[in-house]
Amino acid sequence: RYRDDEWARDKGHAMIESLMRFINFDDFSWNLNEFDRGGRPRLSDPTTSHGRLMEALVWFYEATHDSLALDLLSRLAEYHLQNTTSPDGIFNPVSGAHHSHSYLGTLRGLLLFGELTGQRIYVDRVAITYQNTVRTMIKKSGFMPHDIGTDQRGETTSPGDVAQLALWLGTRHGYGEFLDDAERIVRARIIPSQITESPLLRPLCSETDDRCRNLNDRILG
Repeated sequence: RYRDDEWARDKGHAMIESLMRFINFDDFSWNLNEFDRGGRPRLSDPTTSHGRLMEALVWFYEATHDSLALDLLSRLAEYHLQNTTSPDGIFNPVSGAHHSHSYLGTLRGLLLFGELTGQRIYVDRVAITYQNTVRTMIKKSGFMPHDIGTDQRGETTSPGDVAQLALWLGTRHGYGEFLDDAERIVRARIIPSQITESPLLRPLCSETDDRCRNLNDRILG
């Protein structure tokens, strides 16, 4: 409805101009002195702070053909190809990635960037990362923890990310062996999570523990 709205395009461009100032492209940290008002970005996880931004930049560029969006996108994609992923597809522990949803959003952004620019290296890097890392992070049941390297606080956004990656890699790029993953996750995790009522759950830990707070509300789709 608003895809050709001039005001929206201008606001999006202005936001990208701000990001170009905020990001220190020497090490892809944040120029904190540029944040003269408002909050501060989370610094510890590059996938949380700007890795998952790539997907939105792809969509913005496709809608507007804004060259500045492609410039920022290209810089972020190159950084995350080199620092968040590895050529053998094994999780890079020094990348700083710890939030599952942001890490997987970064992989989706890299895949979409590879498709947008025709650079197969990005597609293949995501595929081998899916094979050697993502498949080890999610259980057969579709359970996936909120934080990488833990076995607690399961949620459904990350399994949804995995199913999306498997579907795109399988239908667009010939990795048909991943399609069974997509179907299993949707059947075992995504569809069952859409419940609107549940028997009362009795957590084994205190309601003051973040893992158990509002447990009955959080289980509902």
